[in-house]
Amino acid sequence: MRGQTTLDFALGVSVFLLIILFVFTFVPGILTPFTQTAQEETVTANRVADLISKDIAAEPDQPYILDGDCTADLLNNTPGAGCGFDGATLTARLDLTDVQSVNITMRGSPGKGGQQLLCWNRTVQQVVNASGCAVGNPDETILRAGGETPDSTNSVVTARRVVTVENRVVAMEVRVW
Repeated sequence: MRGQTTLDFALGVSVFLLIILFVFTFVPGILTPFTQTAQEETVTANRVADLISKDIAAEPDQPYILDGDCTADLLNNTPGAGCGFDGATLTARLDLTDVQSVNITMRGSPGKGGQQLLCWNRTVQQVVNASGCAVGNPDETILRAGGETPDSTNSVVTARRVVTVENRVVAMEVRVW
């Protein structure tokens, strides 16, 4: 029986090393859901894009068809009479925490080569290119709100929706970081 002691030791050490290898291989994968990722920002960006395009600036029975005045009031932090939001700031209107930052930008239709920034003109009730907006005119609102997007060192998540604002196809971008 004493001749098997070396074999028993080798078998025990081999099993121990295989278990250690298994632990080092699979435990990081088990802990991955608890590490810091951009998952929360992804959910927030999609929720905000859906909230704007289906509820806040649109009638519930006509999703993705935005009211121009409500959209401009939302992005300009002005009271929206008859619109689906309240609150003094953009983050309050979108029910975001103070930890999250958001940027909402409306651009021309991507299919027609028009990626320029847009503006809402209350006088003619029409979406126009931002280059045609007069700075300081209270009847014209550039369709962009929120903070400046940070440099490339931070994680920025973008959600896009193609919507219609007063018969003009618009690409809405919601960035969250």
